[in-house]
Amino acid sequence: MAHGQRLLASLLACKALALGATSSFALEAALGVAAVDEGDDRRRPAAMLHAGFNDNWQSNALYYGRVNGPVREETYLASVSRRWSPFSSKNVVASLGAAILDEKLTIAYEDAADAAQDLTENNYNAGLAFGLTWLPFRGTGPLYFAASWDAHIFGAGQGTFFLSTGRKESISLLLGMEMR
Repeated sequence: MAHGQRLLASLLACKALALGATSSFALEAALGVAAVDEGDDRRRPAAMLHAGFNDNWQSNALYYGRVNGPVREETYLASVSRRWSPFSSKNVVASLGAAILDEKLTIAYEDAADAAQDLTENNYNAGLAFGLTWLPFRGTGPLYFAASWDAHIFGAGQGTFFLSTGRKESISLLLGMEMR
């Protein structure tokens, strides 16, 4: 009888592990659009790439820029965050993690006489990322749709010691696939 109970307990444990593995494994991939505010109350359009892993981790990448005469500004922002459901709803998710920022400024004159004044500058920074996401179709099929608010806070160089920060705030819509 003890041998049968051990066998039954082993089978139940294997079944529980298998159910846990299948229900916790998830992979999300999505593309979307975002509006980014850099603290100047002007939203800039951006492209966004999202990847989610096992319902616990997510990674986002934002790209946006603009051209004004010989000046080209480009911003690349990437974040990796741990996420969880702060409420009893599985459709609202909060996230907290780290972010890396690269702001690239290029000044390229078309006139050969001004070419000596051409400039390319990369400014890198690391900071914190946090956000709230609404996932109306989470876990119901292969469709992944998300509406998200994310904030990225960066220390502003030496001014960080004086609590001076830079921020990038985005509101985004993402569409893609979810595999469970």
